[in-house]
Amino acid sequence: MMVENKQQTTNNNNRGFTLVEMLISIAVIAVVGVLGGDILIASVRSYNKSQTINQLTQNGDFALSQMTESLRNASVINQVVTNLTSSSISYVDQFGNLKTYNMVDGSVSCSSNDNGSLNDNTNQLLNTNISNNPTARLIAGSFVASTDLKLVTISMTLGQPCSNGTRIDNTATTTLTTTVVVRGGYQ
Repeated sequence: MMVENKQQTTNNNNRGFTLVEMLISIAVIAVVGVLGGDILIASVRSYNKSQTINQLTQNGDFALSQMTESLRNASVINQVVTNLTSSSISYVDQFGNLKTYNMVDGSVSCSSNDNGSLNDNTNQLLNTNISNNPTARLIAGSFVASTDLKLVTISMTLGQPCSNGTRIDNTATTTLTTTVVVRGGYQ
Protein backbone atom coordinates (compact mmCIF):
# COMPACT_ATOMS: atom_id res chain seq x y z
CA MET A 1 0.00 0.00 0.00
CA MET A 2 2.78 2.41 0.73
CA VAL A 3 4.27 1.96 -2.70
CA GLU A 4 1.00 2.82 -4.43
CA ASN A 5 0.68 6.14 -2.56
CA LYS A 6 4.21 7.15 -3.58
CA GLN A 7 3.46 6.43 -7.22
CA GLN A 8 0.26 8.49 -7.11
CA THR A 9 2.11 11.45 -5.53
CA THR A 10 4.86 11.26 -8.14
CA ASN A 11 2.35 11.16 -11.00
CA ASN A 12 0.55 14.27 -9.66
CA ASN A 13 3.82 16.27 -9.58
CA ASN A 14 4.67 15.55 -13.24
CA ARG A 15 1.43 16.88 -14.74
CA GLY A 16 2.91 20.15 -16.24
CA PHE A 17 0.85 23.24 -17.19
CA THR A 18 -2.78 23.13 -18.06
CA LEU A 19 -4.13 24.71 -21.23
CA VAL A 20 -5.78 27.49 -19.22
CA GLU A 21 -2.49 28.37 -17.47
CA MET A 22 -0.70 28.52 -20.81
CA LEU A 23 -3.37 30.79 -22.34
CA ILE A 24 -3.27 33.14 -19.36
CA SER A 25 0.54 33.32 -19.56
CA ILE A 26 0.44 34.07 -23.28
CA ALA A 27 -2.21 36.76 -22.74
CA VAL A 28 -0.19 38.46 -19.98
CA ILE A 29 3.00 38.40 -22.10
CA ALA A 30 1.08 39.82 -25.08
CA VAL A 31 -0.38 42.69 -23.04
CA VAL A 32 3.03 43.56 -21.57
CA GLY A 33 4.58 43.40 -25.07
CA VAL A 34 1.96 45.70 -26.58
CA LEU A 35 2.29 48.23 -23.75
CA GLY A 36 6.09 48.13 -24.00
CA GLY A 37 5.94 48.60 -27.77
CA ASP A 38 3.58 51.58 -27.45
CA ILE A 39 5.88 53.21 -24.89
CA LEU A 40 8.89 52.65 -27.15
CA ILE A 41 7.12 54.06 -30.23
CA ALA A 42 5.90 57.12 -28.29
CA SER A 43 9.44 57.74 -27.01
CA VAL A 44 10.94 57.56 -30.50
CA ARG A 45 8.27 59.90 -31.92
CA SER A 46 8.82 62.37 -29.09
CA TYR A 47 12.58 62.28 -29.65
CA ASN A 48 12.18 62.82 -33.41
CA LYS A 49 9.80 65.74 -32.89
CA SER A 50 12.11 67.41 -30.37
CA GLN A 51 15.02 66.97 -32.80
CA THR A 52 12.94 68.61 -35.54
CA ILE A 53 11.96 71.54 -33.32
CA ASN A 54 15.61 71.93 -32.27
CA GLN A 55 16.72 72.03 -35.92
CA LEU A 56 14.03 74.57 -36.82
CA THR A 57 14.96 76.75 -33.85
CA GLN A 58 18.65 76.64 -34.78
CA ASN A 59 17.86 77.64 -38.37
CA GLY A 60 15.57 80.43 -37.22
CA ASP A 61 18.08 81.69 -34.66
CA PHE A 62 20.76 81.82 -37.35
CA ALA A 63 18.56 83.84 -39.69
CA LEU A 64 17.40 86.14 -36.87
CA SER A 65 20.97 86.76 -35.70
CA GLN A 66 22.05 87.68 -39.25
CA MET A 67 19.13 90.09 -39.67
CA THR A 68 19.41 91.49 -36.14
CA GLU A 69 23.10 92.32 -36.53
CA SER A 70 22.58 93.96 -39.93
CA LEU A 71 19.57 96.00 -38.87
CA ARG A 72 21.06 97.02 -35.53
CA ASN A 73 24.10 98.46 -37.32
CA ALA A 74 22.11 100.02 -40.17
CA SER A 75 22.54 103.72 -40.82
CA VAL A 76 18.90 104.14 -41.68
CA ILE A 77 15.80 102.05 -42.36
CA ASN A 78 14.34 103.18 -45.68
CA GLN A 79 11.16 101.19 -46.02
CA VAL A 80 9.17 98.32 -44.54
CA VAL A 81 6.56 96.71 -46.79
CA THR A 82 4.22 93.99 -45.55
CA ASN A 83 1.31 92.44 -47.40
CA LEU A 84 -0.65 89.20 -47.12
CA THR A 85 2.06 86.83 -48.35
CA SER A 86 5.35 88.71 -48.11
CA SER A 87 7.30 91.26 -46.15
CA SER A 88 10.46 93.20 -46.92
CA ILE A 89 12.69 95.77 -45.30
CA SER A 90 15.16 98.06 -47.08
CA TYR A 91 17.99 99.70 -45.21
CA VAL A 92 21.38 101.33 -45.66
CA ASP A 93 24.11 99.37 -43.89
CA GLN A 94 26.97 100.93 -41.91
CA PHE A 95 29.10 101.06 -45.11
CA GLY A 96 26.48 102.98 -47.11
CA ASN A 97 25.21 100.01 -49.16
CA LEU A 98 21.50 99.61 -49.85
CA LYS A 99 20.34 96.20 -48.59
CA THR A 100 16.99 94.40 -48.50
CA TYR A 101 15.61 91.42 -46.60
CA ASN A 102 12.65 89.62 -48.16
CA MET A 103 10.30 87.08 -46.60
CA VAL A 104 7.83 85.23 -48.82
CA ASP A 105 5.38 83.05 -46.95
CA GLY A 106 5.13 79.39 -47.87
CA SER A 107 2.01 77.32 -47.66
CA VAL A 108 0.70 76.27 -44.27
CA SER A 109 0.12 72.74 -45.52
CA CYS A 110 2.49 70.97 -47.85
CA SER A 111 -0.15 70.50 -50.53
CA SER A 112 1.53 72.97 -52.90
CA ASN A 113 5.10 72.02 -51.90
CA ASP A 114 5.88 75.72 -51.30
CA ASN A 115 8.69 76.18 -48.78
CA GLY A 116 8.62 79.98 -48.75
CA SER A 117 11.85 81.97 -48.68
CA LEU A 118 13.89 84.30 -46.53
CA ASN A 119 16.79 86.03 -48.22
CA ASP A 120 18.87 89.14 -48.38
CA ASN A 121 19.99 90.66 -51.68
CA THR A 122 21.97 87.55 -52.65
CA ASN A 123 21.72 84.74 -50.08
CA GLN A 124 19.07 82.39 -48.76
CA LEU A 125 19.13 82.77 -44.96
CA LEU A 126 17.39 79.56 -43.97
CA ASN A 127 20.10 76.90 -43.86
CA THR A 128 20.37 74.12 -46.35
CA ASN A 129 22.09 70.84 -45.61
CA ILE A 130 25.07 69.34 -47.41
CA SER A 131 22.94 67.95 -50.26
CA ASN A 132 21.48 71.45 -50.78
CA ASN A 133 18.04 70.49 -49.47
CA PRO A 134 16.20 73.03 -47.32
CA THR A 135 16.13 72.18 -43.63
CA ALA A 136 13.36 74.64 -42.73
CA ARG A 137 10.51 76.34 -44.53
CA LEU A 138 9.10 79.77 -43.83
CA ILE A 139 5.38 79.43 -43.17
CA ALA A 140 4.84 83.08 -42.24
CA GLY A 141 7.09 86.05 -41.61
CA SER A 142 6.88 89.77 -41.13
CA PHE A 143 8.84 92.92 -40.46
CA VAL A 144 7.04 95.58 -38.44
CA ALA A 145 8.68 98.93 -37.79
CA SER A 146 7.80 101.74 -35.42
CA THR A 147 6.61 104.97 -37.03
CA ASP A 148 10.03 106.59 -36.54
CA LEU A 149 11.75 103.45 -38.03
CA LYS A 150 13.98 103.08 -34.97
CA LEU A 151 12.49 99.79 -33.75
CA VAL A 152 11.94 96.78 -35.99
CA THR A 153 10.12 93.63 -34.90
CA ILE A 154 10.95 90.49 -36.86
CA SER A 155 8.60 87.54 -36.57
CA MET A 156 8.67 84.23 -38.40
CA THR A 157 7.03 80.85 -38.15
CA LEU A 158 9.13 77.97 -39.40
CA GLY A 159 8.12 74.42 -40.21
CA GLN A 160 9.67 71.34 -41.72
CA PRO A 161 10.30 71.50 -45.45
CA CYS A 162 7.62 69.94 -47.61
CA SER A 163 8.61 66.47 -48.72
CA ASN A 164 6.97 63.11 -49.30
CA GLY A 165 8.74 61.56 -46.30
CA THR A 166 7.29 63.87 -43.62
CA ARG A 167 4.99 61.95 -41.30
CA ILE A 168 1.94 63.88 -40.16
CA ASP A 169 2.53 62.91 -36.52
CA ASN A 170 6.12 64.15 -36.70
CA THR A 171 5.50 67.61 -38.15
CA ALA A 172 6.64 70.55 -36.09
CA THR A 173 6.55 74.33 -36.22
CA THR A 174 8.17 77.03 -34.15
CA THR A 175 7.65 80.78 -34.00
CA LEU A 176 10.53 83.16 -33.36
CA THR A 177 10.23 86.88 -32.69
CA THR A 178 12.74 89.58 -31.84
CA THR A 179 12.81 93.37 -31.68
CA VAL A 180 15.81 95.30 -32.94
CA VAL A 181 16.80 98.84 -31.97
CA VAL A 182 18.40 100.51 -34.99
CA ARG A 183 21.54 102.19 -33.63
CA GLY A 184 22.26 104.24 -36.73
CA GLY A 185 18.94 106.03 -36.35
CA TYR A 186 20.12 107.62 -33.09
CA GLN A 187 23.40 109.12 -34.33
